Amino acid sequence: GGATILGDGTVLVVGGVDPYHGWYGSRGTPVVLLFNPITEQWTEAQPMAASRWYPTLTELADGSALIVGGRDALAHPNNTMEVVGPMPSTTPRVVGQY
Repeated sequence: GGATILGDGTVLVVGGVDPYHGWYGSRGTPVVLLFNPITEQWTEAQPMAASRWYPTLTELADGSALIVGGRDALAHPNNTMEVVGPMPSTTPRVVGQY
């Protein structure tokens, strides 16, 4: 998966390998996880619009994160851009295609 730290200190982790298809398929999962370093608790948020394996996350000036790249559930390149945040918003939203 990919990870970054949001403006409020929350750790955002998205995607990762689909546990049902193993490493060989390079298939992604749409999972979105948030880690609160103060309470040391993980929270699962709404999933992304599409699965991602090896996505890239970039923190934006408003404290949100842009999610790009990765491979989807069929092991095809994911060309959808999504944003999570700024907090308290944790629902990923599609912002475009490339």
